Amino acid sequence: MRAALLACVSVLTVAIALAQDPPARSENELRADLVNALTSERWDDVIDAARGLIARNERDGQAWVNLGYALHALGRVDEALEAHRKAAQLPGVAGIGAYNIACVYALRGDPDQAFAWLRKAMAAGGMDLRRVREDPDLKSLHADPRFKEFLADLVRDAVHEASSQRATASVADRREARLVFSSATGSAGQIALDWGPVAWKPEFEAHFTGQSLTERRWRFGKDFWTTWDSSLMVVFGDQKLPAGHYYVMLTRQPKGALALVFMEASIARDMRLDAMLAHTTRAGMEVPVTHDGTTTSQEQLELKFVPDPDQPTHARLEATFGGHRLSVPFTVEFGA
Repeated sequence: MRAALLACVSVLTVAIALAQDPPARSENELRADLVNALTSERWDDVIDAARGLIARNERDGQAWVNLGYALHALGRVDEALEAHRKAAQLPGVAGIGAYNIACVYALRGDPDQAFAWLRKAMAAGGMDLRRVREDPDLKSLHADPRFKEFLADLVRDAVHEASSQRATASVADRREARLVFSSATGSAGQIALDWGPVAWKPEFEAHFTGQSLTERRWRFGKDFWTTWDSSLMVVFGDQKLPAGHYYVMLTRQPKGALALVFMEASIARDMRLDAMLAHTTRAGMEVPVTHDGTTTSQEQLELKFVPDPDQPTHARLEATFGGHRLSVPFTVEFGA
């Protein structure tokens, strides 16, 4: 009888434990859920993760941006508008929020409000001319003379930004990572990465977990461009990057995947583009990367090569920054 009673108590304890709510997810877990959901376009999961983050911090601007983005993608534009309005009131994402509000009004057929919010977004800075020109949400505005005027003003702003700089001199710290292929008879080639070790800032979180880099580029470092100089053909999956000198940037592709951009340095030189105008570039090869978390926070951007000890022509490029890790495998072709 006693054994039976104990068994019943044990079963009851298990049943009660199973009936309890699962433990609350941490902020880092929610952000990881959000990134994964964005990448695979699971909009309901994006909404759940974003709302979980907002419950912890009502001033989490990127969470409001992601919530609005997901609702917008599901066609729930009235709900999305409220999230966009919240974002438009918060530092760091006000321009994104204002732009998304303009998109909602354009979809509603209210051009006056759409242009008013586009102007607010432009005043906040960081608007992408190509995105404005090609965004299907703004298609209803194309026949309006104000749309052409707005595009012209965007171009003038970009030119003014580039031409109003002053000459300054500085000495900057740089880091270098190298991958050298050598044997007893000499070197078969090498790859060198050079970058400015930018310090982690809270606003960078939007680059990794939000939409701030969607079809927009970041120089992936500070001061001068992050550079890739290789004497070898490098193969990323089915993409081949010939030997040469490239500037490396980070972007988010339309379907959500983060990607490294390798743009020939000569393109930027010919256009006299400083790295601060990386967001204006369009050329180059985009290489999707795997994005996951790290157990420790990397306070400065760190890049490194990880060779495969079992396959001499195989290696991995890895970047760690904040609580994020990006990685992409590649192979090299000698004599190519």
